[in-house]
Amino acid sequence: LAYIMAIRLSVLGACTLFAVWRLRKLDRPLPMFLTGWLIAAMLGFFSVPNFYDHYILPALIPMCAISSVMFRPSRDGFVWMAIVPAFATMCTPEPFKPAGFQSAARFERFTDVVRDNLRGGCLYIYEGPSHLYTATEACTLTPFTFPDHLNAQIEGPALPVSPEAEMTRIFDQEPAVIVEAPRVMLKENGRTRRMLDRELACNYHLVDRVKDWGSRRNQPLNVWARNSTSRTCASLSPTNKA
Repeated sequence: LAYIMAIRLSVLGACTLFAVWRLRKLDRPLPMFLTGWLIAAMLGFFSVPNFYDHYILPALIPMCAISSVMFRPSRDGFVWMAIVPAFATMCTPEPFKPAGFQSAARFERFTDVVRDNLRGGCLYIYEGPSHLYTATEACTLTPFTFPDHLNAQIEGPALPVSPEAEMTRIFDQEPAVIVEAPRVMLKENGRTRRMLDRELACNYHLVDRVKDWGSRRNQPLNVWARNSTSRTCASLSPTNKA
């Protein structure tokens, strides 16, 4: 993903660098402010080793502001004005297709599936869109509602508790619905995944598999509802293997 984002931002980045060079000719306070803003934003971006595409958003604002220097009425300005939006359009899949509205409709249908199976119970999202909590108005069972906190191996050491212990606490509260999916980014925490698989096999049944819910990553989601009667299963310690 980092390489893809680097390619998509290459033209804007080049435009920004040329603009920084030209800012030297302007009054001193303005170049210092814009350059300092850009440096601060880039330091914030590179200070976090884990990468998600939206982490670059705070840096895009000063990059766009500084790049505007290159768009002044001149031959070079018209060239940059044509290249930057053209390249951005080329890097956007189906840029003129109103996918946002279609995605919203698909997500609403998926939300209805989850809501219909809650029946007053709570929701746990092991992997999936965290805004499903608010969309379904479901109660939560953990303060770590962002799925990566418990299912991504790299996030484990950053938590104040053990991911395995938190998973045990969640399952003890018997969530009515569990949403999970295969990971498509970052290495998965194998221990919490084995705990989840055992819990699903013992106490849940698959009610729906949603393959087209609006995710840009083509990520199918599985919706599991709790059984009316619980089966007796051997406990799964974090070090056991499935």
